[in-house]
Amino acid sequence: MFVTNAVFPDKTKQSQFLDQAKEREIVVVTGNELANIGKILFKQAKKPEFRRV
Repeated sequence: MFVTNAVFPDKTKQSQFLDQAKEREIVVVTGNELANIGKILFKQAKKPEFRRV
């Protein structure tokens, strides 16, 4: 999981970054989603998007 308070000003760069993270099975939480970090963590703990190692 990668958590940052950064907000991507450019949607193209955000899309590229998120695509790369998905390829590497990394859940990304950006500044826009920080208000929901508790829900995101709970969801990932109960039913993760990617396999756990």
